[in-house]
Amino acid sequence: MDECSYTQELRREVIGGGLNGKLIKLTLRGGTSASTGSAIQWEKTPHDVYVFCSTILPATMLKADGGWQVDVLDFINGVPGILENSQSIYAETCHKGDGHFPNDAKSLGYQEIPQDKQDVSISSPEDIFALSAK
Repeated sequence: MDECSYTQELRREVIGGGLNGKLIKLTLRGGTSASTGSAIQWEKTPHDVYVFCSTILPATMLKADGGWQVDVLDFINGVPGILENSQSIYAETCHKGDGHFPNDAKSLGYQEIPQDKQDVSISSPEDIFALSAK
């Protein structure tokens, strides 16, 4: 790739939790650099990302185009490269310090994501609780 991407966590807040997972709101600032070791250009405006730490429906969510983009992460069958940033945010939020994640996802209880849950729509991040219960 032509540039490196960085994320700086500014704030973390647990929104709620239940049997199927814990919802965490992160306030992040993104940055890019031309290459590893060069100066990072940080975005001026932070943005919020919601992370659902769940072995049933692991996901990241962010506001996009007037709605919510939900990236469901299937750690058993593999996360596509286009979701690499979401996977990194999820791992750092839910498994900080676990150098084996996501390779150890199965032993941690993660499940395959059924086809009908790989592309979900929400009105708010809290909707993820109902989706994970179905």
